Amino acid sequence: MYHSHQSREDAIEGLHTILRGSQICGPTTNLDFLPAVLTTAAFQSGKTLTSLLDSFQYTPPAIDVLSGGAYTLIQDSGRPSVGKGIPHSGVMDPVASQIANILVGNPRGKECLEITLRGPELRFIRPAIVALCGAPMEVTIDGELDGEPFPMWSRVWIAAGQTLKIGKTIGGGCRSYLAVYGGFPGIAEYFGSKATSPLVNLGGYQGRALAAGDLLVITDDIPREMIMDVSLPQNIIPVYSNDWEIMAMVGPHDEGYLLPEDIDMIYATEWKVSHNASRSGIRLVGPLPKWARKDGGEGGAHPSNLIEYGYPIAALNWTGDDPCIFPVDCPNFGGFVSSTTIVGADYWKMGQMKAGDKVKYRRVSLDDALSARKNVNAFISCIEKAVIGEMAIESITPLDTLSSIRSTKDTDWGKAIVAQILPSGNQPLVTYRQGGDSHLIIEYGSETFDLNHRCRVTALEKLIRDPSADPPAPSWLTKAVITTVGCCTSLTMSYDPLAIPSRSKLLDYLQNLERTALGDTSTMKLPTRLFRLPISFESKEQDEATQRYMETQRPYAPCKSRNRHSSLTRAR
Repeated sequence: MYHSHQSREDAIEGLHTILRGSQICGPTTNLDFLPAVLTTAAFQSGKTLTSLLDSFQYTPPAIDVLSGGAYTLIQDSGRPSVGKGIPHSGVMDPVASQIANILVGNPRGKECLEITLRGPELRFIRPAIVALCGAPMEVTIDGELDGEPFPMWSRVWIAAGQTLKIGKTIGGGCRSYLAVYGGFPGIAEYFGSKATSPLVNLGGYQGRALAAGDLLVITDDIPREMIMDVSLPQNIIPVYSNDWEIMAMVGPHDEGYLLPEDIDMIYATEWKVSHNASRSGIRLVGPLPKWARKDGGEGGAHPSNLIEYGYPIAALNWTGDDPCIFPVDCPNFGGFVSSTTIVGADYWKMGQMKAGDKVKYRRVSLDDALSARKNVNAFISCIEKAVIGEMAIESITPLDTLSSIRSTKDTDWGKAIVAQILPSGNQPLVTYRQGGDSHLIIEYGSETFDLNHRCRVTALEKLIRDPSADPPAPSWLTKAVITTVGCCTSLTMSYDPLAIPSRSKLLDYLQNLERTALGDTSTMKLPTRLFRLPISFESKEQDEATQRYMETQRPYAPCKSRNRHSSLTRAR
């Protein structure tokens, strides 16, 4: 960098202004080091020999990662609205992460460290305010607290030079969250989020888990009032178990796909979490379903196959006879049956499941799911008010989403199909399926490929998402919709259920669009793209991927590469 001015003092001031106004995200650079050099008396007087650096002391506001732990990621509230192959990402336990950020004075969705099973060893080069919340872990810090347990669920001042060692989990749950005041300003945003998506190597710290030698830049401007101690009473700390009871709503696919006894089996079984449990999928071990159909029709040879559709977050997806819960790093879409979906209030429980845990589903209605979601939001809001002194922390009611649930006992939990429009003329059959309390699948036809249905999906998506659509979507809908995933014959809508007047009003609006705005789409014109086949060749990489799948998942699958029509030999 070069800056010219009539006087040395003004030139230095210009350089300092440019450097301080610049930001480089990603691996550590000398951007903060250079302004510190400029402010030294020696440099300002013109003594700029390199020997100046021999006596120059610089301590960056940063955390030196001595050990990365088992799997430590930068996470925030994620990027749920992006889609198109970009995972949702974000924290697995939104309750613990939000409370950690509240304790240190950050916005709730600020980036923090998600620590899984065994934590990192971190040396703080400069002071910091931190809070560690989530599954109980072995934690020590040298200096004042040397030899004493580090207080979780508390705001803690860490002095310059101290080392925080986070060990393994010592109870139920598997993830904890370390929030630092000011977050990590050196981490770049990708599609509006700093969350790590390790499967596609984007976001976070170089798209990967932390490793020894990494340096996390933190803020050096800590307000004086943040030095005050704050701790949550033991009675309001969420309980982390090895035996989980999870609220879920039926659907999107149960009746007609699974036999009635299979459906009841899902909720009566005490499932065991497999060793294949991660941010992208949590496999369960338990009884096999018998299925209500012999195959998947045009979707595939196995009865679990469907024509591709957008997957709801937290759905129980059946890859053949193997059940797998889909958390925040799951695929955007695919072609397997999803029989039940965890409700938003219990996402935090889903995020704490680990291998060997037991899980039992509890069927609930939409009303009970929304009530539980409101209870969780209110619990977090009360903690936020208590931390800033607007209410007594002792008056907070512990988090409890199960005791007030009535629909399980009353068996009034509703159906997977929440509405339907029968076919008439060029109007196809339209089926509306629920996917938990925050997803709705609009499905055209009877699970057969039809280009007209795909065009209708595109037209419906435009009416919902495009501001220039005629008629334009109402403001309550545009504010509530998070994302949409359009596939072959269906559109999956993800939305904030507390931001709409009611799901019945949403359904009324969508059904009215079918009758008025869409109508007969047989003459509709839509922009298209041209693809030239072959899409994929036989290759060494495909063969190796297939072999890994057979060895680590299952040795049989109709979707293996040699069965895919798009896989052509080089000779052909």
